[in-house]
Amino acid sequence: NMSDIIALRVRMPDKELAKDILNEIYLAFDAQNQEASREVGARALTYLTSQTNQIEAELKKVDTQMEALRRQYGAPAVDQQIQSEIQTLRTLDEANEQAKIEYAASAALVQTLREQLRGVKPSIQSAQNVGINSNYQRIEAALADAHTEKAQLLTQWKGGPMLTAVSERIKNLEEQLKAAKPNITSGTQTSINPLYQSLSGEIAQAQSRVSAAHQRVLVASNAVESKRQLLNRLPEVQRKMTDLSRQQESLTRTYLQYKDSLDSLKVAQRGRVTQSTLVSPAFVNPKPVSPNMTLNLAAGLLAGLLLGLLTAFQSESKKSPIRNLTQLNRLAFEPSFRTIPELPFANPSLSRMPDDSYVALLGNFIRSPHKPYRLGVMGIDPGSGATTTAASLAIAAALEKRHTLLVDTDDKGGHAQRLGSGEPSEASAHLTVFKAVGEDPLEAGRKLDEIRMLEQHQELCIFDLKPYKSGGNPLAFASGLDECILLVRAGRTRSVDFLQAQQMLSDAGVRIVTVVLSRTRNLDDDFSFVDSEPPALVAR
Repeated sequence: NMSDIIALRVRMPDKELAKDILNEIYLAFDAQNQEASREVGARALTYLTSQTNQIEAELKKVDTQMEALRRQYGAPAVDQQIQSEIQTLRTLDEANEQAKIEYAASAALVQTLREQLRGVKPSIQSAQNVGINSNYQRIEAALADAHTEKAQLLTQWKGGPMLTAVSERIKNLEEQLKAAKPNITSGTQTSINPLYQSLSGEIAQAQSRVSAAHQRVLVASNAVESKRQLLNRLPEVQRKMTDLSRQQESLTRTYLQYKDSLDSLKVAQRGRVTQSTLVSPAFVNPKPVSPNMTLNLAAGLLAGLLLGLLTAFQSESKKSPIRNLTQLNRLAFEPSFRTIPELPFANPSLSRMPDDSYVALLGNFIRSPHKPYRLGVMGIDPGSGATTTAASLAIAAALEKRHTLLVDTDDKGGHAQRLGSGEPSEASAHLTVFKAVGEDPLEAGRKLDEIRMLEQHQELCIFDLKPYKSGGNPLAFASGLDECILLVRAGRTRSVDFLQAQQMLSDAGVRIVTVVLSRTRNLDDDFSFVDSEPPALVAR
């Protein structure tokens, strides 16, 4: 009752005794209220004191952290330091670019001077000494002797072999004299080429400038890199300072609120603890109304009868089995298709594509951009074909070269176990089967962790969930599904079980629930089985 007024009524034969009892009840209530108020006030005072001290300690801790950050980076305001560091970085960048320009200019000058130096000789001829050729003088002397000897022979002989030999010798000496030079160079003096020396000096100076410019480039580059690293750290420091400032403001507001409440509570503790007030004293009702037991009993019996009939009708309607699509569509929350499909069930095989009714159920997966797409398959009753449907969907996706993970949570095994141990084929290269059986929550949690690791490289993850009525708890695997295919077996699944299963999947957070109706076919029906397979569950 949200009212602040409490009305007490006592029915007794003795009116005065009833009044006294009412007065005693009020006094006892007031005393109990005061005691409770004192206890609540004491607990509130203790709690507020503890919270105030805790918040004050948190405030001091935040102040200490902010002060440490300011001391670490040497600036009271990180924003100002960021602007200062940006300006410094600009200056360093300009100095670095200037040093690079000087380095490039000096290197180009050295290259040019070296090209000029290649065409200049290191030394040049400064003087040349000329002297008499001794060989020339010897030939002249021999020629004079030959002429003298010829003159002597002519005084004695007019001809003869001796005179002929002397004439031949004179001819040879004259030819030798013509070929010889009277003067020859006796020595040459060389000196250093002044142009070569000047170019060498300029190259040495240019190389010195290149070394100095290169050193300045290295120093400027290191300074720029150091400053960039500091600037990369400053935004994180700014974010920390902002977070600490917000935390400080929040803690300050909370501290002031607790402080005001604590002061108010201390003031209230000094006065009256309870605020209960007696509105009116006890009095005797002059016209008491006695309960009409006969009328109340008759009304209760009639209401109970009507309520029982309504409950029975509702219970029976929910217990009736679902027999056709019209009845199923009335109970489904949001049918996934305009007409809910009924599946033909056949033993799945890795060597052939399943029936089109299975492939149609992969429509939401194909349209969804979310990968891996988590698809659950659950039957309400055992034998609804959930394992066959899950295996057929996995085969259909694997044959389309979609990386598929089939998670078997049903401890009875079945098609999933056979698919995992079958012969290698085109589909098996894209299909992975994982066994996740267990009722222990801790074991289920570990299995879920393994599944999350396996599905990182998959496009489709299919969960073969235990039937809803098998006593298992599919919520551990149903949470986080993008879609769940709910199999309803015609003539067996009750309406109440179907509604409860839908509600369970909705509470688990499943976004899409695709409802599928299946019914049993016999060999006498007009249905052709491939390779003499056993009877299948076929859509109506």
